[in-house]
Amino acid sequence: MTTSKYQIGQKVILNCKNMTLSRYLDEDGWFAVTGTITAITAKRIRAVNDFRGTEGLYSFDNVKPMEQA
Repeated sequence: MTTSKYQIGQKVILNCKNMTLSRYLDEDGWFAVTGTITAITAKRIRAVNDFRGTEGLYSFDNVKPMEQA
């Protein structure tokens, strides 16, 4: 997957489905929280999770760009 659509410092939506019970997931299996990208590797995005206040690694499948208002 290409990293060109993400930049360090960008606000994104993170899928934190492991943080909650399955009954709280969206129809597509997401538990969405906001975050900020701090680093990008070939396989992962490192981001600060605004909900937990911690930094973690997320696969590209678990990150979506925030829609611009």
